[in-house]
Amino acid sequence: MKVLYDGLIYSMQKVGGISCYFKNIIQNFSADIYPYVSKRTNAKTLCFPISKNVKSIPVLYTDNKNFINKIGEILGYQLYQNIIRPQVMHPTYYDLLSWKKFDNKFNFPIVITVYDMIHERIIQHLDPTNGLPHVALKKKVLFLANHLICISENTKKDLLDIYPELKRTPITVIPLASSLNPLLDQEHQLLLDEKYFLYVGSRDITYKNFSTLLKAFSKISQTFSDFKIKVVGLPLNENERNLITELKITQKIDVVGYVSDQELVHLYKNSTAFIYPSMYEGFGIPPLEAMMCGCLVICSDTASLPEVTGNAALHFNPENLNKLSELLEYSINIPNKEKMHYINAGFVQANRFSWTLTAHQTENVYKSLV
Repeated sequence: MKVLYDGLIYSMQKVGGISCYFKNIIQNFSADIYPYVSKRTNAKTLCFPISKNVKSIPVLYTDNKNFINKIGEILGYQLYQNIIRPQVMHPTYYDLLSWKKFDNKFNFPIVITVYDMIHERIIQHLDPTNGLPHVALKKKVLFLANHLICISENTKKDLLDIYPELKRTPITVIPLASSLNPLLDQEHQLLLDEKYFLYVGSRDITYKNFSTLLKAFSKISQTFSDFKIKVVGLPLNENERNLITELKITQKIDVVGYVSDQELVHLYKNSTAFIYPSMYEGFGIPPLEAMMCGCLVICSDTASLPEVTGNAALHFNPENLNKLSELLEYSINIPNKEKMHYINAGFVQANRFSWTLTAHQTENVYKSLV
């Protein structure tokens, strides 16, 4: 079966959740799936899929976005489609790489993956200039799709709450997975005697709720003065630095930046607990990674996170700062038998997810359309 992937996402991000999602499903397809993946010639992605069945389709692109270039790209991409004659198309995002708008004139069925409904639920209210155009573009694409894939039951629930008319469109829930290998570890690169909580992921949008973690930690920081928070991700921004100064925990926040997989595994394995206070996630891979590495997880009880963590995490309402503070203290004093109960439950829960299974279920969606 020939499947065409419009690789717009590879021009949008060098590395990221969506580009890695497509890389992992494509690389785990069975031998009878032939992926044709397009990308612009200037794309500098680190997540392009590599497999003996993958055919890369280069699309000539220049930064000069004049009319002739646009027409050339549209016609060139249309020529590829006519030559390949795909049986299914699975765009990587809600727009097309070829400048051409989504319409209902394609000669093959379209599959769209819905990653989350964050723009509809949250971002359009926080940032209308970003949220509203995205919502309008995405809505049009969703209603043109022949089949929708949602990455969690909660994403499907939110999708149908917002657009109940989509009940007429086939929707399949196919969870994500993690490609982190928990056997990787380089203990010699980091100190082993540090006591710390771990935060992994972006913090640049309010719903990530990082400030609540800082405030909750500050409530116990004097009692447990030898504990820190290690942060994997971007450097602190001005608002975060100001809040940390105000809370008097400047020396207890250690931003380690972006790390290798080996270092990340080490950080998970040696932390007292991994904290994930997000108010909304379409799926939530970092808690899954933490469970795979045998790390105690403290995370929000909202959106998709209970699906990902099951009964293997200490859950809290992300708006309840005091509860999070209590759980931080509890994770320090938790009896070893109870901690091992959560860690073992985490191993069982994490084993429910794999890219092989995600790829197999995605194949079944494709085959249902031809």
